[in-house]
Amino acid sequence: MRKIHTLKAGRQLCFASLLALLCSACVERQNDPLLVNSNNLNLAVQNAVDLTVLRSVNEFADSSADLYALSTEFCDDTATASEQDIVDLQNQWLNTNNRWYALAPYHFGPLDADLLNAAYAYIDSLRVNGTNYLATVRSENASNIDGSSTLNSAFFAAKSFQKVGLLSLESLLFETADNSHSKSSADILSEYQAKARKCSVLLGLSEQLKIQAQGIASGWNETFLSTGKSYRTLFLNNELSDGSNITTLISAVQQHLDYLRARNVATTAASLAGSSYAAIGAALDSIEYLLEGESGSTVSLLQFIEVAGNASYVASIRSNMARAQQAASDQDATALNAALALLDGNFKREVPNGLNVELGLNFTDGD
Repeated sequence: MRKIHTLKAGRQLCFASLLALLCSACVERQNDPLLVNSNNLNLAVQNAVDLTVLRSVNEFADSSADLYALSTEFCDDTATASEQDIVDLQNQWLNTNNRWYALAPYHFGPLDADLLNAAYAYIDSLRVNGTNYLATVRSENASNIDGSSTLNSAFFAAKSFQKVGLLSLESLLFETADNSHSKSSADILSEYQAKARKCSVLLGLSEQLKIQAQGIASGWNETFLSTGKSYRTLFLNNELSDGSNITTLISAVQQHLDYLRARNVATTAASLAGSSYAAIGAALDSIEYLLEGESGSTVSLLQFIEVAGNASYVASIRSNMARAQQAASDQDATALNAALALLDGNFKREVPNGLNVELGLNFTDGD
């Protein structure tokens, strides 16, 4: 089976060019002192959005498209497929899941614009209310594989959030759909070869994931709802009705950190793939990059806080971030949850205080 690249070279080049254009106007001369003013705070927010949020949006869209493409190649010729092809599909799912976790902290705008059918829910059902829907997707997948319904795009588009998304694809790729739920790649391959409808389910669900990811990317980069403007433009220009952009950004990250801890995501998510710690690590890396900016760029959120005279805030944030990253690397759930609580506290206090932002919110996950 032909292997595909994780990121499409054309889109990657286009995004790099966009960042170059944006940041050529953002980055001040290296020898200029950073002034603590609203213009530089706005610049720090723009850098955070362009270098972290938009990058996460586009990488998730690319990785979801790659998963669908790889699934299509596999299903085009399952008769000659090998166990390595199953491993390749599993690795692409892992990449896509990590890319999702890098995006998930920015839980606003195109991710949840539709109150009744929020995109994030159809990608990551655990984030809705902390419920693990593994039993649901197992039953649904088995029913679809052994059933007689026409498995077309409309069929999968009509499914409720509990029956689609990354979890349903994880079950399809990391175990068999029969009652044994074997994790053997040989058994998984044999089931695909013996039951053609399993490939139809894989294609239908991976296509829906790609559609959701592309919808998020389109909203951020092109047009958001019926506004005629990209969400990036609306967000950076503070043209939204739900508070200032910096308030929205900080609050979203804080609430996601609270969710990761309160819902014990490390011990609940991605149990079949065994990749929850890697995924949380991807989220932490994304948040760190959001705060620190790109090496050599002049205006990042933490730099702004430090120049404003709050070096102790920055030290606390960096210390707790390192502690959380180490706990994720060690796969220590107790230490990770403790570190996430400390980092959550930083986003309630040190980050907004250091940026002189009044959040005025009730800090709970809201699930």
